[in-house]
Amino acid sequence: MRKVLSIPLILLIPFSSFAQRINKCGQKVISEILIVHEYEGEELRNNTKKYVYTYSDNLKLKGLKYYYSGFDAREGRIVKDKLREEFMLKDNTLIRKSHDYNYSNMKWEYDFDLHGNIVKITEYSYGSDGSVAKYEYNYTYEYSKEHNWWQMVGSGWTEWYKPKNGKCFYKQELAPYWEYCYIDGIRYDKGVSQRAIEYRREDFNFDIKNDTNIDLYRIVDRYDTFIGIEATEWNRSRNEYLEKGFSWSPYEYVYDNDNLIEIRWGKHTSIYIKYLY
Repeated sequence: MRKVLSIPLILLIPFSSFAQRINKCGQKVISEILIVHEYEGEELRNNTKKYVYTYSDNLKLKGLKYYYSGFDAREGRIVKDKLREEFMLKDNTLIRKSHDYNYSNMKWEYDFDLHGNIVKITEYSYGSDGSVAKYEYNYTYEYSKEHNWWQMVGSGWTEWYKPKNGKCFYKQELAPYWEYCYIDGIRYDKGVSQRAIEYRREDFNFDIKNDTNIDLYRIVDRYDTFIGIEATEWNRSRNEYLEKGFSWSPYEYVYDNDNLIEIRWGKHTSIYIKYLY
């Protein structure tokens, strides 16, 4: 009897160990996003950008790395999977380490609330003359019972400056504070008109809903730039549906067993998605 009972237990182990991971919000967890551009010309051929995500045991995001392949102007050659940016969350402290020479004179600080949302990003830019420019980005969130997550409902920023040998920062500029609302899974500026709502809805494909933990709308919309933490749960402000694209160049969405695995745009750009198992 023992031998008979042990057979199904052994058979179950491989299947359970490779089950797709779903977080507490019911979202499929993404492990990697690869953006590929295949243009003509040696400097642009096989230009890729890759986001790699790591998670804690309870499937909360704990790390993000960003790699680049293509022509590196500083090195004067084509590089392969060069680490450009990395973020690591430890003891509720987020550390950003930039390997991009454009940011070599910069430093960042991140403040979280009790729910794991970034409420303030402080960015320092150090001048060669000893001066310091400081930018503070502030965010507010509200809990959505519908989605079981916190979502951004406001943001603003302030610019400060400290001159060489200065002892304190002086306020340079205070930007307006923007407020947001969410209607049918789409983010709008608060107080938006019905006409603007209808106009913006035309950009979306309501047959393609994002069921993952990463803001794929933002990844697709800004595929050619590094968007850092903006597409993650740390700074959640997402649209639940993806774009149609243009009539002459629509987005194509490729699925495998109900998982979105590829987004194609035109002849030269593809976005590949891998999931955590």
